[in-house]
Amino acid sequence: MKIGIVTWFKGCNYGTNLQAIALQYYLRKMGHDVKIINYQVQLDEIDLPSHSIFEKINEKPEFVIMKAAKKIYKNMINARNYVIEKEVVKNCIFTEEIFSDEQLVESFNSFDLIICGSDQIWNPYWYHKFYYADYNGVISRKISYAPSIGVTKIPDDKAKMMWESLQKFESISVREKQAQNAFMTCFNIKPELVLDPTFLVDKQEWKNIFSGEDNDGHNKDYVLSMFLSDNRKHWKAVKKFVKKHNLENVVVPYCGVSYFQDGYIEADAGLGKLINLINNAQYIITDSFHITVFSIIFQKQFYTFKRFNDKKNNSQNSRVVNLLDMFELKDRLIANNSKEIYEREIIDYSRNNVIIQNEIQKSKKYLLESIDRKGKNIEWKR
Repeated sequence: MKIGIVTWFKGCNYGTNLQAIALQYYLRKMGHDVKIINYQVQLDEIDLPSHSIFEKINEKPEFVIMKAAKKIYKNMINARNYVIEKEVVKNCIFTEEIFSDEQLVESFNSFDLIICGSDQIWNPYWYHKFYYADYNGVISRKISYAPSIGVTKIPDDKAKMMWESLQKFESISVREKQAQNAFMTCFNIKPELVLDPTFLVDKQEWKNIFSGEDNDGHNKDYVLSMFLSDNRKHWKAVKKFVKKHNLENVVVPYCGVSYFQDGYIEADAGLGKLINLINNAQYIITDSFHITVFSIIFQKQFYTFKRFNDKKNNSQNSRVVNLLDMFELKDRLIANNSKEIYEREIIDYSRNNVIIQNEIQKSKKYLLESIDRKGKNIEWKR
């Protein structure tokens, strides 16, 4: 079957690119002819809230730190971005680049099926009709696989637009329990709960995809640390943990503060290097959803900090909380304001693997049955 995927895939975000590679890899493995729709939504096309971080980011000290990091590590950051772009191009097949609504409709209709997902393409604050393939004249079948809404509540003004865009979907799934609950509250439908597409690819397959990355270059056992936020408390906790266990601290930097930590700064790490670093790490400490996912795929010892304050409206903690709760690994979660990593028992994955594998099989079953099924399995009651 000819399948078009609507997802995010550009930029230097590791998780975004890995999930795009994963869904296409799995569908092609299942015998489908798959392409990612090569269209980029522009920021000025999105109705961002007035309190958007984009209006205030220049006022934050973290922005100053990030500017300094980009200056010091300019060549390595450019090398990383170049490597990631090459890895995505190597492992994904795209349509021709698209620039207009007319071209989009033509592209959508060249496929038997459109799959929307994964990542936060359905975050209500980033609503755009492209993420739902919602254009007049589109006649291809549509389903979703594991889109995230990123938040726990859908604002009323965004709910109306989302509701209208969801009407022509034959089957809907989401990535988090909180998204499932939000859909039940707003739309009176219960979407299927499925795993992030990176789980559809197993450990050995990930190693095969990036087979050129065999040596991480580190002779000493290490902690791999990667944070998407600039929370200094988290870095203090990492420093104490590394010292206690006499390990090297290998940092894959993303935010400004991370470029200035004690340890080995892997500023030029592409996707393959990251996978290899995860595979060989003694421990992994992060606040990233996707680094947590890969810690589980590679059966690593890990701790995940909550990246957000639970009381804030923009909190995205639900993604990682839901994941760890599902796999009975919630004890790996560290509070957002913690300066310490209070160590738990070593993870015995033999106890968790039955749950993990069951959820992976359920997600694969949903996806394959939704592809083969023609006709809606959603009862719209709103």
